[in-house]
Amino acid sequence: MRRRRKAFTAAVVGCAALLAVGCSRQPHPTLNELKKIPATSIVYPGSVGPGVGGSDSNNKFGVNAAIFERIQLTNDSAAQVLTFYQQQLTDQGWTRDDAVAQGIAYLTQSWGWTMGKRRISLGIIGGDYKASFQQRLPQYAAYSTMYEVFLQ
Repeated sequence: MRRRRKAFTAAVVGCAALLAVGCSRQPHPTLNELKKIPATSIVYPGSVGPGVGGSDSNNKFGVNAAIFERIQLTNDSAAQVLTFYQQQLTDQGWTRDDAVAQGIAYLTQSWGWTMGKRRISLGIIGGDYKASFQQRLPQYAAYSTMYEVFLQ
């Protein structure tokens, strides 16, 4: 009887350890993994921006897959930015799918592409969000088009 109890206890402890290890792993992709995807290096020619960012898998919002984000500004039109990204992403094997585009309130227009499980979204930022951004960072105030790229 004791032997069975020890075997049962050992089995329970072993299963709990496996579950803990399996559940505590960081989900993929991580932000570093996303940054290695060639689409993250696409930047509209002549555009400027504060840089790239995103959020990693395990963050204050819980355990989620990472998000890569880039914000850029240009004086060219939204149509020109879209045409450039459409060509670049198509050349890399992405498929246009606007159903995966980000539907965030501060985006005046958005488009999406997919490749396998990955999705990328291009959005034009407008309204109060753009005005607030340009007010806080006056070096970007003269630019007419502000866009954002999300990769998940």
